[in-house]
Amino acid sequence: MLIHHRFAHRLLSKTARIVLVGTFNPETPENTADFFYGRVQNHLWTLLPGAFGHSSLKKKGKEEKEQFMHRYKIEFTDVITAVEVEKPDDYRDDYIDGCVVEWTDVIGQLQELPDLEKVCVTRKSFSGIPHIRKRLQEIESYCHEHGICFHYLITPARGYTAAKQVEWDAFFNGSLHKSSPFIPSKG
Repeated sequence: MLIHHRFAHRLLSKTARIVLVGTFNPETPENTADFFYGRVQNHLWTLLPGAFGHSSLKKKGKEEKEQFMHRYKIEFTDVITAVEVEKPDDYRDDYIDGCVVEWTDVIGQLQELPDLEKVCVTRKSFSGIPHIRKRLQEIESYCHEHGICFHYLITPARGYTAAKQVEWDAFFNGSLHKSSPFIPSKG
């Protein structure tokens, strides 16, 4: 079954200064996310506003999230545009990694952002996902070559913790000035 990214046709704002890079948001009936990182188990919309001193947008609608993004010049993109899968309800990166039929031209998107300052990936572990890891390493190299701060953030999925908030605060508030090196996980 061919599954496309739920927001594949969304264009990034040319005024973006920060881009968060994820993997894939499938266009399936089971996926009720109305926007990037909108699944129940994901806490990006608590962590990200918290880093800017705002209350959580987790239970807010797409329009409020987009207003926040516009205010802080933040954008989202994912590395995968489409997958061909046998299990359409399996969103795990280690499963879809070998099922990709179309990659997003993330570097092309970044090249269109003249004010881009920071790029982050919303996960640190890449065990069992070599194709996604390769794409992210290419994005990291592009950022290093162009003086753009790049960092692998702790995942916003699977719960909110104070430790996650501290790391997100540091990245978005400028405490992390240098790009973090890619450290491949074993596996």
